[in-house]
Amino acid sequence: MHENQEVNIVSRDNIKPLIQLCLQTEQDRGLSKNSIIELKRYLNEFSTYCEYQNIYSVKDLTLTFLKDYIDQRCKSAGPNLKKAIVWSLRKFGKHLALLQVVKEDPARNLRHPKFYPRSEIGVEA
Repeated sequence: MHENQEVNIVSRDNIKPLIQLCLQTEQDRGLSKNSIIELKRYLNEFSTYCEYQNIYSVKDLTLTFLKDYIDQRCKSAGPNLKKAIVWSLRKFGKHLALLQVVKEDPARNLRHPKFYPRSEIGVEA
């Protein structure tokens, strides 16, 4: 498998090279140019945050850590930014699981924010 050969060249659990490999894989799969730009921006921000927290291995990524990052990054932002960040982290998590560098996708239980409360149309008091 082409991807496994590339992972063997880089550290199997180092966040930065795995992000670069994820970006290349998504580009090869035909993800749009704008989506690649967005994915790169959010994953590079995440990588910087991980370094700041002294997290360098994808094996140290947990659902709690990811949720804390999202909460910190989006504390004064709207749901669109949160949705984009969750999308990016889920792409990265799926990539890690596909390459089998983690036992389970750490982002699999991240959920996109709800934009509007449920409508009460048709409900009479």
